[in-house]
Amino acid sequence: RPAALSAATANLRKRGFLVARGHVIETLSNVNRVIFDKTGTLTKGKFAVAEVKPFAGVSQSEHELLGIAAALEAGSNHPLAAAFHPWQDVFKAQDIKQITAAGVEGRIGDQLYRLGTAEFAAADCNRSLELPDALHTWLLLANSQTPLAWIALVDEVRPDAAPLIQRLKAQGIAVELLSGDQSGAVAQLAHQLGIDDYVAGAKPGDKLSH
Repeated sequence: RPAALSAATANLRKRGFLVARGHVIETLSNVNRVIFDKTGTLTKGKFAVAEVKPFAGVSQSEHELLGIAAALEAGSNHPLAAAFHPWQDVFKAQDIKQITAAGVEGRIGDQLYRLGTAEFAAADCNRSLELPDALHTWLLLANSQTPLAWIALVDEVRPDAAPLIQRLKAQGIAVELLSGDQSGAVAQLAHQLGIDDYVAGAKPGDKLSH
């Protein structure tokens, strides 16, 4: 039995699975529900900028807006940050702060900027904002006075995700998607992969309690 568990653990490691506790392998046959994260699990976790929607009256160009976003994301290892690498040398930000499940803020010159969820980025703007659509992952870029632009990011779905979901469901195993992303993007992916149960906007603590 110990030899079998060691061999199974080694084989799983070669396939990209990290087994943290030995009893996991012994109880796999009893699994009746699998809960997936979204980014980097069912998707490749490699984001790219798909669209920039400046607000009316904004003087900065699209290149400058993306440069501000890139400066705020400089040094971050979050999957979303990589989408802004092409604009990372446009500006330099100071006093950068990462706020879990909300976004990032920092100063460029004398101006404070925020990038992240609408609630977080526009917290000082006294404006209620709706997402442009439910098809993309949208980030809001704002300064302390006004929202500047919506930035849409896309993440490619892993080609083996749909077949995996189908195999699990065929075995009678319930499948659920639990993500911190906004509801539209989560709902679209769930529909695309045939996942009936999904939760969006879940913060790290929410995922743990779930």
